[in-house]
Amino acid sequence: LGCPTTPTKSPTCACSAPIASGSQSGTNPHPELITPASLFLRTSNLPTVLALGTLRATFMMRMLLATTLLGLLVVGCANTAITNLTPSHYPRNDAGVYTVEVELDTHQQTVQHHSLTPSVVVGMNSYPMRRTLKTENRWEGSVPVARGQENVQYHFKFDFDYNRFGTPGRDSKLSPQYELQITNP
Repeated sequence: LGCPTTPTKSPTCACSAPIASGSQSGTNPHPELITPASLFLRTSNLPTVLALGTLRATFMMRMLLATTLLGLLVVGCANTAITNLTPSHYPRNDAGVYTVEVELDTHQQTVQHHSLTPSVVVGMNSYPMRRTLKTENRWEGSVPVARGQENVQYHFKFDFDYNRFGTPGRDSKLSPQYELQITNP
């Protein structure tokens, strides 16, 4: 049942197996017959190059996935939003003192909420704020505005302690700059 060692001119040999010269799989049922496809696969390092390229691509995809997940973890767990609840315009009053209100929403789990110390900063002056009654995460404070002044620039600052290994750390968050317009009645 053995095949002859020399190729025949017919597309099949005596064992009726096809000769691999037209085969796309690159395998030759007759290892003694040398075809262009089998010669290419034996002499080239294409399978090695393809395997290394696949490994490199897999590694890069895993690194990209790990970096993305780490970024989402940092952004999702430690973001803080400071929301100004103060109207942008107040009618002028005789006392010259105007109330500003802010809300702090944080997902940073290490914040020690009892240590939050909010203040409103106007120029170089800082004014303390107090918790708004019957609400959570809201504070209000008073800002003086001189009689001839038509607007005031201010921002909010939150000082707080946070948990870390060893002693607690101290940090602060700042809001963007806001403007309060004072209009004549």
